[in-house]
Amino acid sequence: MLFLTPHRQGHPGVQPLTSLFMRCSIGTHHYIICFLLACATASPGSWAAELENIVVTGRKPAGSTGSQLHGFSSYTQVEDLPNVPPTLSSLVSRLPGVALAGQGGLLQTVAIRGLSRQRVGSYFLDIPILTERRAGTAASFIDPAILDGVELVRGPATTAYGSGNLGGLIRSIPGTTTGLEARLGWGGSGSENNQLVRYGEQNFYAALSHRGSNDAETPDGTPLHTRFDQWNLLLGGEYNTESATYRAVTLLTDANDIGKSNVRYPDDRVTTYPDERHWLSQISRLTESDQIHAFVHYQDLSTEVLRPGVRLDVVDSSSIDFGARYVREWETGTDWRWGLDYLGRRNVDIDEQRKPIDGLPEPSMASLRAEQNEIAVFVEAKRSWSEFTATAGARLGTQQQNAEGWSEENESLVSAYLGANWSFATDWSANAELSRGVRVANLSEKFFSGTTGRGLVQGNPNLSPEIADNIDLGVIYDNGRLQVETHFFYMELDDFIERVPLSTEILSFRNLDGGHINGMDFDARLGLNEKLEIGLGGQIQSGENGEGNNLQDISPNRLSLNALYRGATWQWSLDYQHRFEHDDVAATEQSIGSADLLSFSITKPLSESMVLSVWGRNLLDQTYILTTDELSTAGEKIAFGVEWSWRSMR
Repeated sequence: MLFLTPHRQGHPGVQPLTSLFMRCSIGTHHYIICFLLACATASPGSWAAELENIVVTGRKPAGSTGSQLHGFSSYTQVEDLPNVPPTLSSLVSRLPGVALAGQGGLLQTVAIRGLSRQRVGSYFLDIPILTERRAGTAASFIDPAILDGVELVRGPATTAYGSGNLGGLIRSIPGTTTGLEARLGWGGSGSENNQLVRYGEQNFYAALSHRGSNDAETPDGTPLHTRFDQWNLLLGGEYNTESATYRAVTLLTDANDIGKSNVRYPDDRVTTYPDERHWLSQISRLTESDQIHAFVHYQDLSTEVLRPGVRLDVVDSSSIDFGARYVREWETGTDWRWGLDYLGRRNVDIDEQRKPIDGLPEPSMASLRAEQNEIAVFVEAKRSWSEFTATAGARLGTQQQNAEGWSEENESLVSAYLGANWSFATDWSANAELSRGVRVANLSEKFFSGTTGRGLVQGNPNLSPEIADNIDLGVIYDNGRLQVETHFFYMELDDFIERVPLSTEILSFRNLDGGHINGMDFDARLGLNEKLEIGLGGQIQSGENGEGNNLQDISPNRLSLNALYRGATWQWSLDYQHRFEHDDVAATEQSIGSADLLSFSITKPLSESMVLSVWGRNLLDQTYILTTDELSTAGEKIAFGVEWSWRSMR
């Protein structure tokens, strides 16, 4: 890949990039080896600037072991938001290059640069959040209110993070606090409610949060199956010695009665998740030169699919994921970084039972019994010469999958990137990245056979790994008052895994010969004065498979405008988004019309320790379809809410 300075980026690639990209992507590992040797023997150069490439709030999360070498990554500080969105998907979908995907409800997923489902990674610290849901990981069990912020990476990120992550990734960083804090909120057409209590000292913090909602409604009064009840308990601590820092974080979550909103509800199909439980824990040791992390993630999800008048299908899935990561950094004129990763999955079990409305329940049957191992080593280097910085990295790994009734599957995983950053004038910089990412089909795509919320699914054990070759070109302007970042990208896809119908009731997966996605994202910020800031952002995307047909999950083009005022005694924000009509859809998707969405929030301190906020969503009361998914519903009607917060004096 290639790189440029710190801040934002955006815009779609164009066809002329194809030939350049194809020339560069062939034999990428040879270029990387040459570059690493050159770095090792070159004389030290002066730093033009530290490559952070972090936008929105521009701060890299503490203790991050992920690569900093991504052309358009951003970090959103939750505390800086006018009001905290109820889900991670609603938080990140406002950012350029990101859009909602799949069906509605709490388990709503997102697409990054036209890729979604298993191609978008989700992390809590260094813990990969893996799932057997064919729709992909929503990480919806994490309440954004307990977070410090969310890191977003656009484009292939498999070199630093591992198999998958072809479209990018979302990484949640837990929040610490000092003193005592409390928060209460209510609103929305579904009577959303949220409560939070947090406490922290120098080396310890804890947070307990609750969120819930009843079923909401569309502007025309159609019911949306969006109810849920969710608890989060976060515990963390830190211990320091002269030579190292030790950290431990644990997150326990429990959710009940989660509705899945789609057009089949309530007459044809009612999908509900009665229980969803997660336990995530990570311990870390950090020194000036290296980091060691070990983690575990247990999850358990129950699904009920009711076919009114016919039967009730009950599906229980669970798994235990665990792993470790070692990262070492050193400097020899070149900044070096290498690491070793291990990820294991055990007891990946899915059981199903059918209960006819009239008749005796059928015996429970196993839809999946599987396990997985992945081990990899990666190396990265960064070298600066005056106004120019070059970067490179490579990852070599192997993944093993075992499923009951099937032969063992083994895949070699190779990913890499080359990057460059050039500060070519005062306040101006440009970057470029050339990267290759890889994703092995997950256990469910290969081996699962049974009922899902969408219908019956039959896995395909013959799926080949997906390969994504990506080029990203960006230009950044930053004079302190005005920041503009624009990126163009072009991604070539091989063996793209597409969901296809085998019949009216059964879905499966197949590899396409190829395909491509090109697009553009941009983000701009202008500080009119010390109190008022204006923002403008947008995205353009298009994608086709090797047969010239539209790819699934390509997001609509979008333009957004927002204003934020921070006064001495009150604060307000106004967000407007225009989503363009999108009818270039895949065969299994639906065309959607344009939409104009307007929201606001107003915050007023009541005292030195208390704050009152009011907010509104869909102020124009627009009727619009959420996503191009053929089962997607319309969005929620106009909604208002209020939130009260209190924080002890510090």
